[in-house]
Amino acid sequence: MTLHKRIKKLYKSILPEKVLDKIGFIQNKRKYGALQAQLIAYLSAQNAKKMLDADQKEILRNLNTKGLTPFPYDFYYNIINQDVVMHWDKDQRLPYFIFEGKKLYFPTEISAYDAKKLFKSLIGEQAPGSPHCYFNGVHVPKSSDIVLDLGAAEGIFGLSVIDQVKKLILVEGDGMWQKPLQATFAAYKHKVDIINKYVGSGDGDFISITKLYQDYGDISYIKMDIEGAELDMLSQISTLSTSLLHNLTLSVCTYHNQEDAVMIKGKLEEMGFETEFSNGYVFFYYDGNMTKPFLRKVLVKGYRAE
Repeated sequence: MTLHKRIKKLYKSILPEKVLDKIGFIQNKRKYGALQAQLIAYLSAQNAKKMLDADQKEILRNLNTKGLTPFPYDFYYNIINQDVVMHWDKDQRLPYFIFEGKKLYFPTEISAYDAKKLFKSLIGEQAPGSPHCYFNGVHVPKSSDIVLDLGAAEGIFGLSVIDQVKKLILVEGDGMWQKPLQATFAAYKHKVDIINKYVGSGDGDFISITKLYQDYGDISYIKMDIEGAELDMLSQISTLSTSLLHNLTLSVCTYHNQEDAVMIKGKLEEMGFETEFSNGYVFFYYDGNMTKPFLRKVLVKGYRAE
């Protein structure tokens, strides 16, 4: 951990959470306030023309009254404003939260304040009906599935499906998450593999989708959240034998880049998949290339017609 990160973690361990919340609000306002104002102005103009759907109307109302979040929905504000309890595992020497009755571990590199914020955002993302929830609709992992989680991070997706699936392969290149992932899935070593690499072409820190199929055979469900590299990964998957893809379902994030939703949906359909977007939108203001209409679709499912 760098000196700057150590100092930042130290002050976050000293200052009260309400003070840190206020600092965060001011920083976000300074950094993203102009973009928020642009979105409000755009949605207001569209609303005057009666061109907003129910989700967009809720987002407009909340951005005007409740402040800035990526998911400006009532349910999301309720979740991120609640209190959560962070526990300490003295044997693992790691913090953890209880999620769906199981321990979800976090790295010590993250301050307690940031860990709580991240955990609340994660449970908000995976709340029923959330645009980012992987389990809306009928195309969800089954008991016979070999599931590949590309961009596993803390492992919340895998923890949600581990009791239902045949095999789970977690691919995460950020070394910060390796010890927490090992702790989270310690009771499932018989059906979980954790790969400390990024998925992609090249050697060293990367593992290719071809190698993953060589090692695991009939992968039948892929969850993909790889920070904007989703379209490139689909291109690599499309080069595989069609016999490997006949039973495949994909759940792919579509919000990291401005045109991802259109491009990823098109690529999946080109590959012979039926597609279905999750409901709702994200305001992904972390991307410096935001343009109208600002709101982005979050997830698309690719599946074979039955």
